[in-house]
Amino acid sequence: MLEKKINQFEHPCCGISPNKDFSICKECSKRGESVKEITLKNLVKEPKLEDIKNPGGFYFCKTATCNTVYFNNEQHIYLHKEDVKARVGIKETECPVPVCYCFGWTRERIFDQIRDQGESTAFQEITARVKAGECDCWKNNPSGRCCLGEVNKVVKNGMELYGKRIRTKSGKLRNLPVVGSIISAIAASICCIGPVVLAILGIGGAGFFSKFEGLRQYFIVITFVLLGLTFYLTYKKREALCEDGTCKIRSAGKWNKIAVLAATTLVVFFLVFPYLHLSNHNPTSNQVTGEIVETAIHVEGMTCSGCEFNVENAVNKLKGIIQVRADYQHGKVYVKYEKEKVTLNDLKETIRKAGYRTLAPNTMKRND
Repeated sequence: MLEKKINQFEHPCCGISPNKDFSICKECSKRGESVKEITLKNLVKEPKLEDIKNPGGFYFCKTATCNTVYFNNEQHIYLHKEDVKARVGIKETECPVPVCYCFGWTRERIFDQIRDQGESTAFQEITARVKAGECDCWKNNPSGRCCLGEVNKVVKNGMELYGKRIRTKSGKLRNLPVVGSIISAIAASICCIGPVVLAILGIGGAGFFSKFEGLRQYFIVITFVLLGLTFYLTYKKREALCEDGTCKIRSAGKWNKIAVLAATTLVVFFLVFPYLHLSNHNPTSNQVTGEIVETAIHVEGMTCSGCEFNVENAVNKLKGIIQVRADYQHGKVYVKYEKEKVTLNDLKETIRKAGYRTLAPNTMKRND
């Protein structure tokens, strides 16, 4: 696959020989590939090069552990690392380890780029310059061939060593907007969510959350900005380096997209929470024996149905309550109760403990 990709460049230094001529290196018993005379003439040191009568018929030994670089079994000539001008990357164990001889890419440079940026641009940059006809692989690379295959291997190795940590870090950074949008949506509706939570827990002081009502519009804007950023980062197309050295355009994975949609559902729920009907003003089933009084108490601090739920829940806990209905839009709490079991002051004190201010009530008497 990589050879087909390289051949598309139509540049002689990246052409792969179709005959695939090879010979066996007698020092390691592994196969070596043929090299052109120009490669030997440019890379073999002068003293050794002068001893070679015929530079044709030489092969490059690509075994990493073998000290032989070039060999010719017919002439019984074996040239080692010390006989070559350039460092042979695939045979080096100490830095620097050259990977691309034409444009100065080393293994260390690729690894450093992955550590710093989370990926390497080596393959793309070299590809562009090869297409522009700037490479001289047959003169610079000891193998006499294009380096892109080896570059791809080094990049993959670097990603395995250092890319996971970078991807994890960048993945966490990409999660920040979605988490932030959920928190912002909760903050936008905290004036209603807070009272409901406190009512369920049986804790007073819910009126404190009404102070956040004026900030709701700002939190809503922040929520949508963060949610938009979340969708952008999730569905943004990114280049990914594949095994054959090519780049493919990919977006986030299936489960990431599902997680974003789930988070969006939560955000919508929290934002519409203030508009949900949460009232608890159903008439009591207790037997009524005394005088029934209906009253409307003016209450300050109720901002949504959550506040209504909190007030109704608190008042319903009193003995003698027949029915209670809070109306945050008009700022009133309508209570029907037995006069002998509960007083108006009891009602007002209960509402104040729930976290709201009470004003003068309008009272009507009824005898049933």
